[in-house]
Amino acid sequence: MKKLVYKTLINSTKENIWKNIIKKDSYSQWVKAFSPNSQFEGEWKEGAEVKFFDNDMGGTVARLDTFKPHDRIVATHIATLTKEKIMETTGPMTEKWIGTKEIYELETVNNQTELRILMETHIDFEEMFNGSWPKALENIKNLSEEKKEN
Repeated sequence: MKKLVYKTLINSTKENIWKNIIKKDSYSQWVKAFSPNSQFEGEWKEGAEVKFFDNDMGGTVARLDTFKPHDRIVATHIATLTKEKIMETTGPMTEKWIGTKEIYELETVNNQTELRILMETHIDFEEMFNGSWPKALENIKNLSEEKKEN
């Protein structure tokens, strides 16, 4: 597995950034960096399985191994989804994808919040993540800095 790290400093609270990462309306905005119509089904809680998909492209299913609000999410991808939302666990691309870990970490640094994304994935997905995560982090930063909690 290839380990990748992406991070940004955001002028907002951990609570506000967290909300923007997981709420349906803001999620659909920042995740456009990966696919234009991405959305999710499921509950953000430890042990839950969440489906992340774009109806035009298919998607993935992840198990939330760790879910510590305002602090850390560890998601392990356990299947892919067809456009019809059928779970797949076999096939060349799916077998490379299963086991991918996506880790979100928030830490207060000098009155700002650092958002770190750590990916453990097959080398075949490195280029896609290198092209998408920096844009996604910029989207989260913009959402969080313009939608600050009062």
